[in-house]
Amino acid sequence: MSARRTAAGLAAGLIAAAGLTASVAAPAQAAEQRVKIVQHNVEKKWAPIALAVQQAKTIGAQGITLREVCQSDKNTLIAQNPAWTINYKLSKADGCGTNNDVGTVAIWTGGANGAKESYDLPKDGTRNPRLTCVKYGSSPVRHICSAHLVSKDTENVRAKQTARIASITSGWITNNHAVVVAGDFNASPGKPEMDSMYALNGRGRFTEGDQTATARAGDWTATSKDGNHRKIDYVFFSRNRTGFGDAKGIQTISTDSDHELLIARADVRVG
Repeated sequence: MSARRTAAGLAAGLIAAAGLTASVAAPAQAAEQRVKIVQHNVEKKWAPIALAVQQAKTIGAQGITLREVCQSDKNTLIAQNPAWTINYKLSKADGCGTNNDVGTVAIWTGGANGAKESYDLPKDGTRNPRLTCVKYGSSPVRHICSAHLVSKDTENVRAKQTARIASITSGWITNNHAVVVAGDFNASPGKPEMDSMYALNGRGRFTEGDQTATARAGDWTATSKDGNHRKIDYVFFSRNRTGFGDAKGIQTISTDSDHELLIARADVRVG
């Protein structure tokens, strides 16, 4: 379902923002909104952040999630976008050099008055990972969350991290909120630790942006140091509002990062 592109080829193919559409079938069905999320592990670089912002503004994305964001770049991001709700949480002290920490970002582009939420995930190595979220809206209440899970899982903690995300979001989904969780999970779709996220062939409560109705699918999203391609980056939409057939695929764009920039689209039931 993915469409892969390079930064040089963007202009011709950008898709205009979609509005609300309502079914005319009888009896009346819930209205749907096309939700667009831009997500990227920026590898401690400003250029990928700038491209993510540009893409979000061009397509009218409601949310942006970023990882490995240097605190100095976070300050610039906030200064340049005062009308957005931008939540930044530290994940590693001095991750970008002395007195320049690295963290995780969640953004709602619809206003500066969203609520900022942050939840601790099980610690790994020297990192203090968090589920970093913004909350906004009504009918439904909405959450956009950003996560960065352990890379080299020598402590067998990644499954605990996904289980913790499932636990945090469970109450929201039970209350029929619309929940997006996007990030670098450092695990392929078929790994057991991803069962806490996927409703398909798992025990999770989410539809992933690039899955099909029958398979945990998706194009590669990151390149390892030895040149291997892997799908380890995701955009999950809560199953209560987005069915398997409502995920509209993920577009990938190459940047200066070793991860692809992802643009996910899905139809979310509202009202």
